[in-house]
Amino acid sequence: MGLGTFVRNRAAGGFSHQAPIVDPTGKAGAVPFAQNFDNWVQGRQPQVGATPAQASVNLDTAPAASIAPTSNKPESSAEALKNRVIGEVIDREQLFAAREIPLDASNRDEKIWDRAGELAGRPSFQEFQRGNAEFNQILMSMPGAREHAEEIRGHVDAGAINFSQLGNTEQGAVRGLDLDDRIKQVDGLKRQRLIDLAVDAVDPNASNKTDKIINELNQFDQDTGLRRWAEQDTVLNRLDMNIPDRRMAGEAVYMAVLDGDININDLNPKQFGALKGYKEDNSFRTQEDIKRLAGDKIDQVIGNGVYGVVYPSDNPGYVIKAQGTTGLKGLPHENRPASGEAEVNAILEAEGLHMGPEIKSLTTKPNGDTQIEMRDISENYANYEDYVDSVTADTSLTPQQAGRKLSGVELKLNRQLAEFADRGFILNDRHRDNVHVNKMTGTPLNLDFGLLDKAGEFQQLQAIEQFVGRGFEAAGMQDMGVILTDTIVGLANKGDMAGAMDVARQGLAKLKEIDRPLKEDLKLFDTTPDFGPNQALGMDLVNARIDMEHPRHRTTVSPFIR
Repeated sequence: MGLGTFVRNRAAGGFSHQAPIVDPTGKAGAVPFAQNFDNWVQGRQPQVGATPAQASVNLDTAPAASIAPTSNKPESSAEALKNRVIGEVIDREQLFAAREIPLDASNRDEKIWDRAGELAGRPSFQEFQRGNAEFNQILMSMPGAREHAEEIRGHVDAGAINFSQLGNTEQGAVRGLDLDDRIKQVDGLKRQRLIDLAVDAVDPNASNKTDKIINELNQFDQDTGLRRWAEQDTVLNRLDMNIPDRRMAGEAVYMAVLDGDININDLNPKQFGALKGYKEDNSFRTQEDIKRLAGDKIDQVIGNGVYGVVYPSDNPGYVIKAQGTTGLKGLPHENRPASGEAEVNAILEAEGLHMGPEIKSLTTKPNGDTQIEMRDISENYANYEDYVDSVTADTSLTPQQAGRKLSGVELKLNRQLAEFADRGFILNDRHRDNVHVNKMTGTPLNLDFGLLDKAGEFQQLQAIEQFVGRGFEAAGMQDMGVILTDTIVGLANKGDMAGAMDVARQGLAKLKEIDRPLKEDLKLFDTTPDFGPNQALGMDLVNARIDMEHPRHRTTVSPFIR
């Protein structure tokens, strides 16, 4: 039984009955909840002046308090159950509303409350509620609801009816039952952990051992300090990540801390526990994905990114980059599509520019996982950050010599990216781990061609102009870059795209004639936070200058932020 048997009618202060749930097999059967629901929930009315529950607003994993009855008379158990369920439904509506209201909005609580009322009155939202697992799970405690949902699920499990043939209401009832079972399982595992801890805390040889274990469990329930510990326990919170709402709360805390919206030291115990559980669960999910991709080479994994893992090939001098059809589970891009075949094709598009790795083979498995076999560069190359560190730490070089050496890398990198843009491709995600530098020659090599854009005419013009301009800057010819940019922009603004592109390509041709910087670019060492596009390569994140989409740095080597 789901929310399909009723529709919110705030104007009337209650619910209006719709068609009752029927047995999906066509057989007659008692459905007490469907028959008695009108009387059971009749007269629903939120308490006047009640404070809007904030649920996800406060990043609190605990459900908000149920709406209290308006009468001073003692509640019957049925009335208490009705009020609790009604309150939980209202809380969930407010949770959906809260996602639409900006965190910095004035009078946010009131706006959430009003928006929740608007949503609840919409037929489209009511239809969503009927099929939603979380809304239906709330109803599983009501008389007859679980039994009816179990009956429907039994028909599906027995093959008497296909799940896809069920109506939205019946599908919602099954989803709610499945979620309720999962919650009960998780809560049971959490309770078992407390039991295990209680057992460990009692001397196995003690008299009245059972009574002492029960006493330990009671302390978990009653002692404020122990409750705070349980709220922050990593194992208990990781178990919670199996429940969508609790995982969502953990993710909300994680993102708020990551984005700097809240200081980790200001988290309350529940929030801190949710953060720990979310991070631990993500780490576990990532490792499971890595094990799947690496197979029997799991103990030889060289490293992993957000899309795949790298391990030695059976062919000496080569490595395998294995990845799935999306990013690794538990990492920021776990739902973003990935394609090994597309990446290989992108590298082949750059052939002749000496900017990508040598590819030996591509293998695609039946499940879509791919294995790209490429030349192992670890012996002769260092990632960009390590290369910069080694140059700046080299006491045999003067600051000017070190600056010229790094400027030479920048010159070559921007020339590569400009030439690739001239072929119609914009290579994104250039950060410290995706750009490696030959330790002997200072020649950059680009890894990970997964985030590649096929440029339109205007994008291509912008990319060539930007990369060529930065190339001139790295060569010590910043004035040339400024003149080039002004000329291209002036022609483009007049609508002369062909003329602008011709000038951009003339600039690229001149840049290709420059083998090394004419003078060092000392701006590479400037650590002033507001130094714009010339932020230092020597910072903790080298990609301040070369990354195109890092969330901490809005300066880019290209005008395109994905």
